[in-house]
Amino acid sequence: MKILPDIEDPYLNEVLYNTSLKDIPGEEWKIIQDFDSYAISNFGRVKSLERWTEFPNGSFRKEYELIKKPSFKKYFNKYLNHSFYRVQCSFSFKGIHYNKSVARLVYYYFVEKFNLKNTSVVISYKDGNSLHLHYKNLQMLSSREKSVMAVERNRVKNRNIEYQKPVSQYTVQGDWVKTFESIYNADKALGLGCRNILYVLQKKSFTAGGFRWFLKDYPPQKEDFLRKTANQALNPDPILNHSLWKKLGKPSIDKDNPPACLNLSLKNLPEEHWKPIPGFEHRYMISDKGRIKRLSGWTSHHNIFYGEEQIMPLNLMGKGDTQYLYIRLNQKEKRTLLMISRLLYYCFAEKFDMNDKTLVIDNHNEMLWDIDLSKLSLCSFSSLVNRKKEHKNRSKEMLLKKG
Repeated sequence: MKILPDIEDPYLNEVLYNTSLKDIPGEEWKIIQDFDSYAISNFGRVKSLERWTEFPNGSFRKEYELIKKPSFKKYFNKYLNHSFYRVQCSFSFKGIHYNKSVARLVYYYFVEKFNLKNTSVVISYKDGNSLHLHYKNLQMLSSREKSVMAVERNRVKNRNIEYQKPVSQYTVQGDWVKTFESIYNADKALGLGCRNILYVLQKKSFTAGGFRWFLKDYPPQKEDFLRKTANQALNPDPILNHSLWKKLGKPSIDKDNPPACLNLSLKNLPEEHWKPIPGFEHRYMISDKGRIKRLSGWTSHHNIFYGEEQIMPLNLMGKGDTQYLYIRLNQKEKRTLLMISRLLYYCFAEKFDMNDKTLVIDNHNEMLWDIDLSKLSLCSFSSLVNRKKEHKNRSKEMLLKKG
């Protein structure tokens, strides 16, 4: 059990950390629906009931009754500069583990039944203490009611004050459009939503209604109209695709000159050639080394921003001899997953029906991720399966001969 640091809370210590099977005075228990090997009490304790557990080998083990140890989900309130905790408990059913909110379960079984999957309602705490899970301390609120209560308890910044600030509207190209005396006035005139405009000011969003927004007294700079992608912000190395390198098991490579699939440099590799990607001709290109380039320009969907030319980081799927590199491309709010070896063969070796799932690319490269186009071939799915079976059988025969 993870003990919460630096928290002196009577209910936490006397109830939630109490693993005695002896009932607390006034404590009642009810079986949890869909998890009938567990029970919840009106105090917020969870009990694992006595039962026999069957293992895959056919054996059984007796599980004795015990009080489950709670777990805690931490969240940080930036406005208060303080951490809060939600109490959870894990349940196992048919080998799958589930985490459930203890507060929601207590309210459901001891106060009032409701749709547990309905995320538009929340269970709040009358005394403001999220560790105090006694059923009499719980209340159901709508998301709006919770927001109002948070403001009343001074747990969040009062957005009404934020919405009264004057703002200026700009095009994504950097041209001034209009200045409003408040976010309220801008919303009234354009119907964009106060929160959406505020999110742009807070740099949580890039545009609202297809426009950039700044406080009236702030003169925007050229950099304010350029947005870095999440990949550019998170990748610690401008040349190496660090995330993919880790997924590949951190192979020994020259990080200053990594293999093509890991190389994010905009500089062309030796003898590298590029072609437009079918269906994405004006936005993305692929090279004969298997790299994907996003061209510079403005996006066309509602959250408009200018993207500079960029080598797109590839992703990895699968394991062992079934792993492959892929990329997700965005166009008109639609995301498309493309396998690199398949796209590479189509663009530089031989055109085929990309939608025909019976046709596959056989990758003969020693390291499947370090793709050499000359070692790719097009074949039927059945022939690929047969080839792998034959290879597996030959390997077994060789091992038997050595033995």
